[in-house]
Amino acid sequence: MTDSILTYEKKMWQLTDATKTEMPELAEAFYGAVKDAAYRDGFIDHKTKRLMALAVAIQAGCKDCMISQTSRALELGATTAEIFETCSVAISMGGTLAWSKALVVADYLREKGLIDPALTSESSVAQYPGSTAGQDIINDTPEIWGEKFSTRSDTVEREYDKFAETGAYDESFAEWNYVGPQTAAAIVRNYVPLSSTIMDAACGSGLTGTALRDLGYTDIHGMDISRSLLKLAEKTGAYSSLRKVDMQEFPLPIEDGTYDSVNFIGALTYFETNEILKEFCRIVRPGGYIVFSQRDDIMRNRNYGEQLRELEEMGLWKRMFATEPMPYLPKHPEYGTKINVQYFVYEVL
Repeated sequence: MTDSILTYEKKMWQLTDATKTEMPELAEAFYGAVKDAAYRDGFIDHKTKRLMALAVAIQAGCKDCMISQTSRALELGATTAEIFETCSVAISMGGTLAWSKALVVADYLREKGLIDPALTSESSVAQYPGSTAGQDIINDTPEIWGEKFSTRSDTVEREYDKFAETGAYDESFAEWNYVGPQTAAAIVRNYVPLSSTIMDAACGSGLTGTALRDLGYTDIHGMDISRSLLKLAEKTGAYSSLRKVDMQEFPLPIEDGTYDSVNFIGALTYFETNEILKEFCRIVRPGGYIVFSQRDDIMRNRNYGEQLRELEEMGLWKRMFATEPMPYLPKHPEYGTKINVQYFVYEVL
């Protein structure tokens, strides 16, 4: 069984202490004067140097380095927003390879309770004990997973209401190692100013809204088809407003140019056409951004790239950024390494 990151960290520091005992001269040279000189306050303060070192660690793909530099930065007062911005810089330089490495940092912060708080509850543990929670959910809500998902609004609403009412919604996504909300929020931070008004479309229980709030965004609005999920989202305190909306009924009940950005993570699966993306282009002001994800199997099987290009040809938006396929729900039994996800950023014209 793979250790949690916090358990790994404990073993890492134990090994460090052992090397200091067994190889004192080498340890003194490595951990002593050289590092003291490198990290002490100078023209650049100590905390900023640790954040710089974290960016280098992500580029190098050094797990121990990422954990230790994140830990040191936190000790020096770094916020999660500062750490995620550091990850964003590393990703901008290193692309998707750096992105996959930076997920270690997100998992570390999550295990320390600094992001995605209250992933479990007494009710969810009682009804869905231990590591079986996710599998029970899949069995109970078969029409929103894998290759046999439904695109009917009433079905999606019913299944997600059922999922939310188990009390194990966030717990299940944590079990499946889902980091889409943190990934999307890091992308948003590269394009969208903190003062922006953001619509978190298909906001679910508020995982993405919480990730955005953790980065410093304060004017976040949400909509979803599931009333039960909206109740969970309200409890996060991340949203300025929440509304129940069937996003397959057009036009959406929103005025033109209302938002600076729309976030649409993990939900495009349930839409057969690109009409919802056209609507987002309408409700986002010109110069604003639409950040969304799509499963890579749907990108292939539906030739979805053509639907994205169609909106470019119509003059509605232009592509600013896209990732290669990345892990989506790596510990979900129907996804694993078979179904990955891509993230996109488009600027509205």
